[in-house]
Amino acid sequence: MLNRSRRTMVVIGILTVGLALLTVAAALYLMMLLDVALASRSTATIAGMVAMMAGATGVAVVMARLRTRLLARLGATLFMRAEEPLARGITHAGDPRTARRTIAALTDLETVRGFVAGRGATAFADTAMMLIALPVLLCLGVWLTLTWLAAAGIMIALLVRAAAAARSALAARNDAAAETLLDVGDPVLLRALGMHDHAAAARRRAGQRNATLAQRRDLAAAHRVTNAGMLTLLAWVAAVAVGSVMATGDAASVGAIVAAAFMTHRSLSTLGEAIARVDALAGARAAWNRVDALLSALPSPNQRLALPAPSLSLTIDSLSLVVADTRRVILRDIGFDLSAGDIVVVAGPMAAGKSALLRALVGGWTPTVGKIRLDGGTLDQWEPAALARHVGYLPQSAELYEGTVAQNIAAFDPAADPAAVLAAARAAGIHDMIVRLPRGYDTIVGPFDGDLSAGERQRIALARALHGDPFLVVLDDPAAHADAESHAALASAMRAVAKRGGIVVAVGHAAAMIEEANLLLLLRAGRMQDFGPKDEVRRRLAEARAAGRQRQQTPELATVKE
Repeated sequence: MLNRSRRTMVVIGILTVGLALLTVAAALYLMMLLDVALASRSTATIAGMVAMMAGATGVAVVMARLRTRLLARLGATLFMRAEEPLARGITHAGDPRTARRTIAALTDLETVRGFVAGRGATAFADTAMMLIALPVLLCLGVWLTLTWLAAAGIMIALLVRAAAAARSALAARNDAAAETLLDVGDPVLLRALGMHDHAAAARRRAGQRNATLAQRRDLAAAHRVTNAGMLTLLAWVAAVAVGSVMATGDAASVGAIVAAAFMTHRSLSTLGEAIARVDALAGARAAWNRVDALLSALPSPNQRLALPAPSLSLTIDSLSLVVADTRRVILRDIGFDLSAGDIVVVAGPMAAGKSALLRALVGGWTPTVGKIRLDGGTLDQWEPAALARHVGYLPQSAELYEGTVAQNIAAFDPAADPAAVLAAARAAGIHDMIVRLPRGYDTIVGPFDGDLSAGERQRIALARALHGDPFLVVLDDPAAHADAESHAALASAMRAVAKRGGIVVAVGHAAAMIEEANLLLLLRAGRMQDFGPKDEVRRRLAEARAAGRQRQQTPELATVKE
C-alpha cells in the first residue's frame, strides 16, 4: 500500500532535505554576518545578508507548509485505501470476533493517519538534519565535531532506550485492555441479573490499572523529554566552550563558534523532538502492524458476473461446518433439495446445529465441506450485496439497529421504495402496530429500546426479512416471542412466500409453523435424523417412538412372566 504513494514520499524526502539545507544556510549566515559583515562595518552588506536570509526563511516556510500538506494527503490516502477493504470486511466477516477486530482496525487506522499527518512523522523526518550537520561541523573544526558526536551518541542512546520503554509500556497497556471484563450491555438487564455491581467493580479495577500505567508512562516520557532538553542545552554550552578554546589559539573565528553552536543545538533538537514523539511512533507502528495483518488476511474482492435472480431451487450438497478455532464439528454431511414453493421446518434438540445451518444458508458461515446452491450457483458466485437482495434472514436474536422503524425494515437502504417497506410490514402483520407508535414508521428504535416488546421487535425483524420479496426466506425461531396473533401473522407470511414461488426455511416447533410446512428436517448432534414430506417424517418419528417404548417395556414384561 505504501508503494502506491512512493512518489509522494519521495517529494516529502526532498523537502525534508531542503529544509535541512536551509538550516545550514542559516548557520552560514551567522558566520558570514559575524566574520565578514561586522568586520567590514558595511551597513549595506549587513542589509543584503539579512534580506537574503529573510528570503531563505520565506522559502523554508513554503517548503514546510508544502511538506505538511503532503503528509496530510499521504495520511488521508492511506486511510481511504485501507478503509474500504476494512469496511467491507466488517460486513463480510464470518464471525463476530473477526468483525470486532475489523472495527478495532478502523481505530488503528485513524491512529496511523494522525501520526503521519501530525507532528509525529515530521519529528522523525527532521532527524535527517544529523546527516547534514556532521560534514558542516567537520568543516568548522575537529574538536567541535567530536563534541557534537559525543552529545549525539548520548541522545541516540536515549532515543533507543525511549523506543524500548515505549514498546514495553504499549505491551502492558494492551495486556490491561485485553482483560476479560463484563460488558456494559443493557444496564437494566445487568441490574436485573444482579451483575451490575460486579461489572462496575471489574471496570473500576481495570480503569485503575490503566490509570496507573498511564501515569507511569507519562512520567517516564516527561523525564525523557527533560533529559533530552538539558542534554541539548549542555551540548550547546560545550560547543561554545570548545569553540572559545579554539579561538584563543586562532583555530576558530567568532562566526564559526556561533555557527557550530547553532548547528549543534538545531540538529540535537531534532533528536529531542523524536524522543518526545517516540510513544506516538510505537503506537502508530503497532496499529499499522495490526491493520496490515488484517488486510493481508481479508480476501481480495473478485468482480463476479451478475447472476439472474434465483427462482427455482435451493440445494444443500454434503454440507459440513467445523469451527476453525476449536475444530468442533457443528454440522456433518447435511444434504437436501428444495424447490420453489417449499416450506421446510427444521427441528431438533438443543445444540443440534439448527441455527448454524441457517447462518450457512445466508452466507454467514462458509461451508468447510460441501456446497450451498441457489438455482445451481454456489453462494460465493454472488456478490454479497446481490445475495442479500435474494435472501431474507430473521436471526434468533432479532436485532434492531439505531434508526427508524422504516430504516430497519429496509436494512438502511437509502434508495428503498417506501411502498416496499409498507408491503413488508403488512406481510409481517405489523403495520397496524407501527402506525400506533408515536412517530409511526419514523419512530427511532435501537438495540436497547425498551418501548417495544420482544414480540414486536421480532415482527419488525420479520418484516425486514420479507422486505423486497426475497426468493429464500430464512427464519430462526420466529415464534419465540409470539402470541396467538403473531402465530397467525407468521403463518400467513410463510404461506405468502410459498405462494409467490419463494422458499422458506424456518427453525422452530410452533404448531402454526409446522402446519404451513410441506417438509420437515430433523437434526440431532449436527446430523440429519430425517428429512421428507411432513406427514411421512411424522409417521416415521411416531413409529420410532413406539418402537422405543416397546423396547423399554419388553424387559419389564419378561420379569413379570418369570
